Amino acid sequence: MRILDGQLVLSPSDLSSFLSCRHKGGLDLARAHKVLERPDTDNPYAAILQKHGEDHERAYVESLRAQGLTIVNAKPEKETPAEESTRLTVEAMRAGVDVIVQARLAEGDLAGYADVLRRVERPSHLGAWSYEAQDTKLARETKG
Repeated sequence: MRILDGQLVLSPSDLSSFLSCRHKGGLDLARAHKVLERPDTDNPYAAILQKHGEDHERAYVESLRAQGLTIVNAKPEKETPAEESTRLTVEAMRAGVDVIVQARLAEGDLAGYADVLRRVERPSHLGAWSYEAQDTKLARETKG
């Protein structure tokens, strides 16, 4: 959970945490608004898990690329406004690309990132296709 360009951005993990424990959701919200700071903890295990997760997502996307699928990465660089990522995502969806990585979806005051949006041949307002979100986490079971 973070505030980006004045807008609260939630991840699927944030929603899952809120469903599991509303108090944690409140603490995360206070941290996003800079009312609280996360306690300083040096957790090398967490850093290893994060790196494995990033490697797993990268390997999955490369496996899709190896299948010949068209891929657009909508992940913003740190200096890129969030709206640019939304624009890239919408543009890619309208073009009908096969895979959109780190797609930013926004509606009103709500916004979030999907690890992967994968084109499916199901009609929508985009045309003869639509998209399904895919999560690339390394969890053994779902939460929430």
